Formats: sequence, structure tokens, C-alpha cells
Amino acid sequence: MSSTNKPLFKIRLDKTTYYKSLEESSGIIIRGSLLFNPTFTMKVNRITLRFQGKYVAISTKDIRKSEKVLIENQWVFFDAGKKSQTMQVGSYKYDFEMALPEELPESCKLEFGSVHYKFKATVDTSMLFSNLKDEREVFLRQNVNSLLDSVYPNEITRNWRNLLKIRMTIPSNQYKRGSTLPISFQTQSVDESVRVNLISCSLHEHLIFRSPKVYRSSRPVIRDQTRAMGMTFTWCKNLNSSEDTSMKIKIPDERCAYDCVNEYFEISHKLRIRVDIEKEGLVESLRICFPILIVPQISTELSYDELDIEQLPGYEVIPPPPSYDLLTCEAYEQTSLPPRYSSHFSNIYVY
Repeated sequence: MSSTNKPLFKIRLDKTTYYKSLEESSGIIIRGSLLFNPTFTMKVNRITLRFQGKYVAISTKDIRKSEKVLIENQWVFFDAGKKSQTMQVGSYKYDFEMALPEELPESCKLEFGSVHYKFKATVDTSMLFSNLKDEREVFLRQNVNSLLDSVYPNEITRNWRNLLKIRMTIPSNQYKRGSTLPISFQTQSVDESVRVNLISCSLHEHLIFRSPKVYRSSRPVIRDQTRAMGMTFTWCKNLNSSEDTSMKIKIPDERCAYDCVNEYFEISHKLRIRVDIEKEGLVESLRICFPILIVPQISTELSYDELDIEQLPGYEVIPPPPSYDLLTCEAYEQTSLPPRYSSHFSNIYVY
């Protein structure tokens, strides 16, 4: 059979990406059609459509996957029973719609865990023909507005020993994958012997995956890890008094996941900034954490006309409380940072 004579069999959806709390009050409604255009007479047994959402996670102690089916639905549009029936050349259209429950988690695809939602359609034919199949993935995203709160500032000011004040600013707390994040630094010193030697910045992603199974009314954490996503630094020559400097850090395009919080997993990002300050030959480090959001769409860009995007998280939800990781600024590893000064070096941690 040539490709030009192959029957058309396709799942068509009104849109493939849905944002929580931007949809109807009744929840997210998925609408679509199954198109079947046989180009020759065919004997058909069944025409079915299946929708499934699945959560998969791999713990740090076990290579086996933990899986849970989050939602499942099936439509039978044609059933010939025990004997195949002949379908003539023509165009057949089967409309469908379904509502998604409010508690479903956002779509996610990472090395150690994923949540995916997919339609699978099948035309079960007689032994003379191969079955026809088609698949279409649906992406569920978390509305950025439900994540924004006071934890995500655009400006942070720190005072070092009442001798040097450093103000760090970023133009926004929301960034898309593949974008560039600029950081501005303003220093004001009351002591001419105080100088800033080095400013470094690294982007870190914190992942928390929980078990699909509930133990004692909660889901235990099966993976908790932080990974570095990028780094930059700049040497500051004679940066003292009231002077400004800036740097840029690149947000990874593919490796970086979107921020989200739900009962199965949590993904957050932060900038970890180190400022090396010298006074009379002694160098100390000032450390600051800057929480940011990695999102599929900036909140000001979201509108009903722009929601149908084909990217690889609606209903009204109560924003979850900020995670412990976002509210604290823990001491972090030094392996990915620039070389430290070898003599007369001490650390000051400022949170």
C-alpha cells in the first residue's frame, strides 16, 4: 500500500496546553475529535480512544520505578462485535470531551520522574490490514500567578560589617527556558580600604519527588536533590565606594524544568551569589540566595488567545505555602565555584 493511499487517522484537539486556574470554574475541559478517512473499503472491528495520566518516579535507594495511574478514560466509537464490519470510503468524525479533576499534578519530564497525559486512538482492523494508531500528548501547567508571593523579590540588599552595602537587582522574577538573566550590583562603601574582588553566580534547581503511595496520611519523599544548571563570575577591579557592575547568566533551554508545587513533586530554582570582599588583605565571602521562577509563559503574557502552545506545569486552586527550600538559604557546596583564596580566608553567611 503506498503512502498516498494510507487512510487518515488522527486525533485533533482544540488545544494541547492547559493552565490551572485560568480555565472555567468547573475545571479544565478537554475537547477534540477523532478523524478517520479510509481511502478504500476496510473491515473494522473497533474504533477506540483512550486517555491516561501517569506519574513515574525513581527513588535514590531503588532503581525500580514507582508508578501510579492518575486518571484514565476510554471511548468506544465503533464496535462490530464478533464479526468485522465493512466501512466505506469517506470521512468519519467522532467528537469527545472530558473534564480533568482539580487535584491532577502538572506535566513534568525529568530523568528521575515524570507526569504525562496522553490520548491514544486505535482502529482495530481485520487480519488483512494493520491496525491504525495515533497518539497526542496533553500538557498541564501551573498558572504562574499561583506561585508568586513575597518569597520572590526583584531586589535584595545586604550590609557587610556596616562598611559596605550591596544591592542586587534583577528585572523580573520570571524567566523562560533559554533566556538570559541579567543581574545588577550596586555597592556603597564608607571605608576606602574595603573592596569587592569577585562576584560569582550559579543557578541551582531543587527537585523533590514523593512516593505515589500514601503512608500514614502522607507521601514520603523518595528523591531530594539539587543540581547546578549554570554558572558565571566576574573579577571586580577596584570596585569600591559607590560603583556599579553587572553580569548575565544563561537559563538552560532543555535541561531546566518548570517551577511547580503539588502533592507528588516540587521543583524550584534559585540564584546562589557569592561576593568576595577584601579589607586590609583579609578576604571574606558574603552569600546571598535569590529565588526565581522558570516558567513556560510569563504571567503578563498569559491570555486565552495565547494558551495553545506546543511545549513540553483550569481551575481555581489555593496557592500552596512556600517550600522550606525557598524560605531558607543553606550553605552550599564550593565545588562549582571559582577558586577560593588560599590564605587569611573566612566565610560570612548572610541570610
